[in-house]
Amino acid sequence: MTLREARFCQDGHKLVKLCFFCHKEFAVDHQLCDFCGELFVDLQIGQVFQGTVRSIEDYYAWLEILSGITTVWLDASEIANHPISSIYGELQIGEQIDVKILRIEKGIVYVSAKALGRP
Repeated sequence: MTLREARFCQDGHKLVKLCFFCHKEFAVDHQLCDFCGELFVDLQIGQVFQGTVRSIEDYYAWLEILSGITTVWLDASEIANHPISSIYGELQIGEQIDVKILRIEKGIVYVSAKALGRP
């Protein structure tokens, strides 16, 4: 199931839940997080955020946006407009980069720095 948008509270809890019986995602129709009571934030395809690199793997990096949402995925192919030989040479832990939301699938937010013209 592909979601056009997902909602998160300030602590990163998703406003999408899994059905206990069928394990499919369904939207929750209220504005407060069940876990912490915080208001949810709307994320939509095309939005631009500044993200902080929190983890680097061989082919992707995890970024933090909006004070703690860590399910933001930056694929190596979306880092720069030029071919890269190693993701480790392009990004550093703690580095801040601007990213654009490309898609949201199964609760994971996929972003791109290349879409914003990162050299």
